[in-house]
Amino acid sequence: MPPGERQPLLVRPAEEADHPAIACLNAALQAVEHALRPARCPPEALPAAHLAELLAREDGGVLVAVEGGAPVAFLAYRFGEDLLETGPRLCVVTDLVVAKAARGRGSASRRSPPITLRSPPVPRAVSPPPS
Repeated sequence: MPPGERQPLLVRPAEEADHPAIACLNAALQAVEHALRPARCPPEALPAAHLAELLAREDGGVLVAVEGGAPVAFLAYRFGEDLLETGPRLCVVTDLVVAKAARGRGSASRRSPPITLRSPPVPRAVSPPPS
């Protein structure tokens, strides 16, 4: 690839092979959050448990941005109810980390094939039949 040319960027759901890279990115995020809030759990105590929770979510998931075959960012999301609406559920970004080496290169402005996030079914209250 010629110097200065950007590698293609692909955003996709995380796979098991991505877990070590996600763990590394997550540890960096936790260190920053701990520096901002020292009362927070120390970063070395949190990443493994936090990562396991992110990857196991049934109400959300983790996406990775892959450049040159390696994850350079991850985004964790969950679905939630919009209590004011009866339409589609909300998708809330809970964590977003870009590797330091990948920052400032316009990665967020590059296009990747679209991804459809499927929300789990919303439990609906069933009204009793009229008497």
